[in-house]
Amino acid sequence: MMMRGEQVLVRTFGGYPRIRRLWDATEQVCVVAEDAAFERLKRGDASGAVGIPPEDVFELQPELLGVLDPGKPFTAWDTLQPLRPHQ
Repeated sequence: MMMRGEQVLVRTFGGYPRIRRLWDATEQVCVVAEDAAFERLKRGDASGAVGIPPEDVFELQPELLGVLDPGKPFTAWDTLQPLRPHQ
């Protein structure tokens, strides 16, 4: 199970990859944010937090950091470890 603040890989519309910080995860939704919005979340400001379906959130593998291009769709989503939300 991932912990709050860990980086995750998010599949956006069109298959584009984005790295975000995890705020919370349930079976229905994962709440993620960019770094600046995550800092605001810690202070109680929810602006910038986004709810994403759990099937579009993945554990970030360090070896992907040099390969991911946010300007191009990622084609190997099926090779990644999906996030395991708490129940």
